[in-house]
Amino acid sequence: MAIESKASTTRQRKIDKSELIKDVEQYPDAYQKERAERFGVCQKAIWQALKKLGLTYKKTLRHPKADESARQAFQQKIQQYEKEGKPIVFIDESGFPHDTPRTHGYSRACTRDCVIA
Repeated sequence: MAIESKASTTRQRKIDKSELIKDVEQYPDAYQKERAERFGVCQKAIWQALKKLGLTYKKTLRHPKADESARQAFQQKIQQYEKEGKPIVFIDESGFPHDTPRTHGYSRACTRDCVIA
């Protein structure tokens, strides 16, 4: 009795890789759970697909609400107060707004580009 090997076939995948790449480009800061809901798969399937595509989760380089001109104006105002000898007091406003920006997003491995518009 001889054992015959079956012809191997590639099985149908639920996640279209090109669609996943487009999704990451459009929503770089989306959580895996959110992507899983959009694609109709479990979170682990998203994790595996992102890993195979070489996409990693990394810290964003810029705060989405940062305003460089406002920052410079603030620094100039602080320097002026210090020159005048006025005390600088920092008050911690402990609490987080509901619109706290996401600080991490997905991009290609070995790159520093994780830009969230």
